[in-house]
Amino acid sequence: MKRRIVTYSSGSATSASAHQETERAEAWTAQNEGQVLLARRDGESANTLSARHGLHQALFCLRANLANVLWLPGWEVLGDVATQELVCAHVWAVGGEIVVHGQVVDSFGVVPEAQQVLRDLARTSVRLLTTAAPRREVPDESTQDLDIGEWDNDWDRARLAHKLRMDFGLTFAETAHVLNAANYSAHSQRGHSGASVQALLATHHEALHVLTRASAGIPSHSAALEGVALVTFGQSAAAQLPAATRYNATLSRPFPHVLALPQWGELDRDLRVLVLGFIAPVFGAVYVSDESVLGGLLTREALYGHIWRYGGSVVVAGDPVDPDAPIAASHRVVRELARSSARLFAILRAHDADTIVDEGPIKVATTMARSKRVLGWSYDEIADLLNRECFISRRGTGAWHSASVRELLR
Repeated sequence: MKRRIVTYSSGSATSASAHQETERAEAWTAQNEGQVLLARRDGESANTLSARHGLHQALFCLRANLANVLWLPGWEVLGDVATQELVCAHVWAVGGEIVVHGQVVDSFGVVPEAQQVLRDLARTSVRLLTTAAPRREVPDESTQDLDIGEWDNDWDRARLAHKLRMDFGLTFAETAHVLNAANYSAHSQRGHSGASVQALLATHHEALHVLTRASAGIPSHSAALEGVALVTFGQSAAAQLPAATRYNATLSRPFPHVLALPQWGELDRDLRVLVLGFIAPVFGAVYVSDESVLGGLLTREALYGHIWRYGGSVVVAGDPVDPDAPIAASHRVVRELARSSARLFAILRAHDADTIVDEGPIKVATTMARSKRVLGWSYDEIADLLNRECFISRRGTGAWHSASVRELLR
């Protein structure tokens, strides 16, 4: 199978190092029977996983089967080891490859023990969340659209083209290149062109407008406020109902129902139901007699990360688990990775379904530029800063110059 590659890095796309990265990626691609589909970058100050919009876009490409290889110039572009393992887990979960320093990373390769723990947690978390909320790939009786990239008809091609244009910031011609490289059907034997993409989007303009989000990954609800049930879990779920009922009565906002969650007898399957309950949101809290009921440490932390993200709580024998309670440093790393995993997964699911258009960057760029002018920075210095932070210029070229900074500040 031909390798379709999306590259990811950080910093200015116009720097000398960026050009060297491009040359290295193209050389690796030529040697490995591939094609560079897209290049994504984030600014130097995007130091949290949730803020790396370019990385989210790159991972979307693999999830939507546009690409099957994520190429990185080095591990440093992802940051700490926990983030590296989380990104690897997402790539491997869809059958993709990750290439670092020109080498394919072996998912079963030997790593230090502490890193192996993070690798196992990342894969556990991604597996749990993916089985509970998979991409919508097969039509069913509902009227809900499939996730972007899963169907090849005019409407779904328009949704993908709209995302590439409005979310990724590609030109019509660049969008056509991606559609052709990913083998999407075209009305012309010559394939998609900039003009045909423009016509396709014009045809579906009104319907596409309502599928645009201003942000991704922010919960639309709080399980604690909107959940209607506190559920008991595990083989002793029914026996825990009296204790759970007493605990519920002590809450300032008791849940309307206290229920024993029916068990399938398979932990993975039971946990999937539990996760879905917090997504719904039907469940506001889960009550267990002992933490071990929820699986081993890694499974529990993966579950906690998801529940806490939605504002839910885990109660063990009458005591809520405090996400910020003092714990051993090694345990804290595991817990923070699980919480990061839940946030990243929610962002990626939003990208699966919609175009994410953040209108904030140009405002941030304007504010940044004005503040630097007050400090005496030249227009050229400001342009270099905006380029390092990967702000797209108003003309969509991706590169800032003194003239474009002047125009921004008028």
